[in-house]
Amino acid sequence: MKKVLFILFVVSLFASQTFAQEDSIKKYPLKDYIAPDIRYRLLDLGSQLQLSGINITEREDYSNNNFGADAYLNYYEYENLSNYQGTTNASLNTTYRARWGKRDSIKDSYSSPHISLRSLSQSRFYNKNGRFWGLHGYIYYGFSNSSVKNGEESSNAQFHRFIITPYISLGKGRIEPVESARQAMDILLALQKYNRLGVRPDKLMIDSLARVANRITYKRFYDSRFKRIYQLEELDRAIQNMDLVDTADIVYFANLSDIWNYAGRYNRGSGLRYEGGIIPDFSIVNNEYESSDTSHSQYNRKYNDKQYGIYGFFSLRRMKPISYSWQSDIMIDLTFGYEKNAGKEEEKGNNN
Repeated sequence: MKKVLFILFVVSLFASQTFAQEDSIKKYPLKDYIAPDIRYRLLDLGSQLQLSGINITEREDYSNNNFGADAYLNYYEYENLSNYQGTTNASLNTTYRARWGKRDSIKDSYSSPHISLRSLSQSRFYNKNGRFWGLHGYIYYGFSNSSVKNGEESSNAQFHRFIITPYISLGKGRIEPVESARQAMDILLALQKYNRLGVRPDKLMIDSLARVANRITYKRFYDSRFKRIYQLEELDRAIQNMDLVDTADIVYFANLSDIWNYAGRYNRGSGLRYEGGIIPDFSIVNNEYESSDTSHSQYNRKYNDKQYGIYGFFSLRRMKPISYSWQSDIMIDLTFGYEKNAGKEEEKGNNN
């Protein structure tokens, strides 16, 4: 009877300690986490070529050839400092498509280059009282030209579009990113589940692990494999330096790798921010089309459109982590203003 009672006592003691560890991790105050300084820049570029063709001469004189080329350049910047928060997304995309061939000695061809350039940025500069002034903007330019020929008939179309929308704002408050703290909690809960935690993590330990996760997430590498190795090494070093694990075996390393590389990463933030300002807006669209055929008739159409506008806006963002699993977000945007369009169209044609 005494042995049974002793075994029950040991089991209950182990269970209470396990639940106490899990409870202390899940009670970590995510809403109070302050992220360290973050500076991150990413440049991504690439290209692609395509070529195909067909030639049939047995029953008819037919050929069809296609060529395609794509190139892109993307730039992303994110900074989260005590006196500044900002993001920049910029991209340059170019495409070219061409087709040429013939059927029964009648040649046809098609070509179309396209270029687009866009940039979207948000910048908020803070003072010591938590107030800020913002400078944001959106710029876009697009160009395309298509040329078609079929025998003696031809047509050509050009398209230009330009948009610029800078805006300034004033406001108070900020949203702190807390995803790294949630990642630290995920790691500790996974290790606790498989009985690899040696101590009960306190708030300072979770803070320290979250800062490591924050730092290694935004570390730049040219090879993603080396980046993952570096990240796991840094996490393991931080965990063992705090004596959080007592058995660093394959179960520990497998769970650490699994949670870090494959656990869900959700958009979690904490804070309240309200902001208001003015948005001037200006855009131009230019479209031109012309064609000619065997009868020497020509047709030309031009269309120009300009749009002016000025707007006022007010926005409110509130993001609050209620618990480890629950998040409450409120987002309100109010925009009001005035815009004016000034379009002009010209059309010409002749028959000879």
